Amino acid sequence: MEKKAKSETNKITFVFLFLLLIIYSSNAQQEEFIRGVFIHSGEGALTLYGNYDQVQLMGTNSVHQMVVREVPGLGQTDNFQQLSRFNYIYASNDSGTGSENCDWCNAEPENIDWISYFTQAKYMKWEAEGDSIFNGSVGIKHQGGEFYQEADGTKGWKTSDNNIGDTVIYGPNYWQYPRYTFTNPAWNPTPINYKVNFRMKIDFPSSESLPVCIIMVLMTKPSTGYSKILEIDTLTTDILNTAYQNFTLSYNYKDYIIFEGIANSSGIHPATITKPFSEIETNPSLNIGSEVQFIVKWLGNRQLFIDYIEVYDEKIWEYYFINRISQTKNAIRDYNLSFSSNPNLYEKLKYYVTIDEPHSIDCYIPIKRVQEIMDSLNIDKNLLVHWYPGWSHYRDGTNTWPLYYQLAKPKKINFWYAPFVSDENGNNTANDFTLYWFQRNLQQARLQQNDFFVTLQTFGWRDKQTNLSYGYRTPTPEEISAETMLALAHGIKGLFYEHYYSIRNMEFGGRYYIVDGLVDTLQNGVFPLTPRWNKVEAIFNRLKGALGKTLMNLNYNSSYLQLRRYIHEPTTESVNKHYLTLSEVSLEGFPKIDFHTGFLEDKNNNDNKFFLLTNQITVGNRLVELILTKPVAGFYNYRFRNVEPQYNLDTTYQNTFTTTLNFPAGEGYLYQVAPVVKYGGKLAYNDTIKSNTTLSDDMWINNKVNLVINRGKYYTIQDTVTLVGTGFITGPGYLNIAQGGEIKIASWSKSVFK
Repeated sequence: MEKKAKSETNKITFVFLFLLLIIYSSNAQQEEFIRGVFIHSGEGALTLYGNYDQVQLMGTNSVHQMVVREVPGLGQTDNFQQLSRFNYIYASNDSGTGSENCDWCNAEPENIDWISYFTQAKYMKWEAEGDSIFNGSVGIKHQGGEFYQEADGTKGWKTSDNNIGDTVIYGPNYWQYPRYTFTNPAWNPTPINYKVNFRMKIDFPSSESLPVCIIMVLMTKPSTGYSKILEIDTLTTDILNTAYQNFTLSYNYKDYIIFEGIANSSGIHPATITKPFSEIETNPSLNIGSEVQFIVKWLGNRQLFIDYIEVYDEKIWEYYFINRISQTKNAIRDYNLSFSSNPNLYEKLKYYVTIDEPHSIDCYIPIKRVQEIMDSLNIDKNLLVHWYPGWSHYRDGTNTWPLYYQLAKPKKINFWYAPFVSDENGNNTANDFTLYWFQRNLQQARLQQNDFFVTLQTFGWRDKQTNLSYGYRTPTPEEISAETMLALAHGIKGLFYEHYYSIRNMEFGGRYYIVDGLVDTLQNGVFPLTPRWNKVEAIFNRLKGALGKTLMNLNYNSSYLQLRRYIHEPTTESVNKHYLTLSEVSLEGFPKIDFHTGFLEDKNNNDNKFFLLTNQITVGNRLVELILTKPVAGFYNYRFRNVEPQYNLDTTYQNTFTTTLNFPAGEGYLYQVAPVVKYGGKLAYNDTIKSNTTLSDDMWINNKVNLVINRGKYYTIQDTVTLVGTGFITGPGYLNIAQGGEIKIASWSKSVFK
């Protein structure tokens, strides 16, 4: 018969032991792993409220969806009640307003998402002396001149006597949007009118007009050597002053945009489609791959001091953030309050959508500014950017991750990546290449922020005429598993699958496509499930269970281990890092292998070690040999287990442990490697409590195994200790039983303590 030690202490003989009872309570609630899908796109998917049962059935607790408000004048009913069944709502609403000559591009006034709209602004400030975050090809550059700092702290760049005629400032060499993308119209005709301010002064005034400098906006296309001056001006001594002033140039890219129709984009991002190829006469003609430079050329006659250069758009940043900031704040406040009529929905509405896939550095500070305004208004919601960092995480020739994170300052990173692609002939790009670059982006995300989110690919495009994959390729269930497990190995705390619904007829770039989602298109009133839906349901069920709950308490420590023998990889038979060695298991033919391991640790106890090991091969099972050594020193029993009990792996070792595991295609598992006396498991060998120690999980002391508590040391039990057979706890130390902790003893015919 098993008894709780707390209620049976009178039956236990104590020798050299004083039993202390420590009671604690905790009201902390563990955060839930976010399991989301994009249901805002697809034929009719915006208002399919009746299908939320199916969405929820797969284990979803979050949706990326339009939150529709009731507008009687438009015959529009709300979906507040239907959406309230999800714990985390990501509001993707209609932000369009102000598109020229395109009424259908604009939302009705009642439906404008002002929060999203304001993130469509463009702004960037370039310090004349440069900025340390720009350490690649992007940034302000100098030809002559020198740094200065004034008494009031103003820093900048000034000319020196020996650099007359030099371009004292040029750069930053980055791409700008030629037109707006609000409402995500791929062919929005509205060009962006930019203004660039050069903040400058001279050393002393003049009674005559003498040329001092030329300022200009220059567009270049390095791949072709083409350049085009977009605007230019000469500043003289009668215009410049001894106090700082802004000197403004206005420009746009309207000569590089087509206002009607669609060019054969050949994979060009929709926001940058320009003239039809048939009309191209001179390079670059498209502003794809172009770079903008703000240039100051010194002509002499006065010493010139340059504080900074700032660039912004007229329609949003100048109009709303410079001239009407109070109106902007009120619009954000009122838009947010429009959802508060339903408290249940409002509590679960956690995120607002922003500009989609911001590709220009000009987009980042407006995102930060809108979040700052929301915070100042005590709006307890965050912006969640659907961000694409580029295939190789390089934009404008530089690593885009630190620039995005330091300028936009997202409270939660959420980036998307589509590793399953094919060429225009339907030939698949090798997964080892694409998943490799996905891993590089995951690693970059972790270097910026813990606990980030990712949006994963569950869709594909097929040419409607040939049925061949084109660009995005519909992933198999095994490939969905591979990308998911790779992301989990980098410590993510939430994921979205994109997207849920399929589309029968999507036109893009003059071609027509079928888009495959997680469910098929509507048939006889229902959306048939696909094998991809079933795979996501299985993953979500695991994330609702031990896998997701454990991951929520772990940090990825940015360290990983790869065992690869694949395309472009040398033959590797064994690799090791920390306490883990991975080795090939020789099989006939030596099949390609690609194992990835991410090392994780308990957020509160860094000697509670974990690793997530995944088979990135998506077309077959793979064997791998594991050799484990001591993850931390000073103990005699180490637990090695798969944290998901359904996989039946839980063992104890002392110094080393070797095993061979079989991984299905694309599969991954989370393993714990930790001292038994601290984190539970089976105590298979005698062990000693040498310092004050807390047991935070269930432990079984095997038959004839003795746990000794050294004199004066405390051993605190928070969960259950079960003594099997003649297992003993002995010693002159102190045993503390926390609230809920207990000792279960197979027989009361003996003492627990000697």
